[in-house]
Amino acid sequence: PPHWLLVRKDSSCWAWVDTLGRASKPFSAQSVGLLRSGLATYTENKFLGIVDRAGNKVTKAVFQSIGPFQGGGAIAQNQQGLFGVLNQHGGWAIEPEFDRIIACPDAQVV
Repeated sequence: PPHWLLVRKDSSCWAWVDTLGRASKPFSAQSVGLLRSGLATYTENKFLGIVDRAGNKVTKAVFQSIGPFQGGGAIAQNQQGLFGVLNQHGGWAIEPEFDRIIACPDAQVV
């Protein structure tokens, strides 16, 4: 499989490009995190959202924090400061009603 690189086209326009030269559709963001499991975080107006490898924004930038996707989910903190777990489609697998969540290495979200 090809490797993916993040390229910045200008101050707020980004795209994923694979090692075969194929590019995703451009997307706007102030910054972009690492691509993991086909998803990455992006920042807009001090909040985080999720973008996929095709350049589609999976969620709006409404989260205070989003951890890396592992086992099918990512720990996320909403604007009220509560933690839950997002699935890979951007929905809540575990609703944000906790003061803290700690990831276990072998955990899987189903």
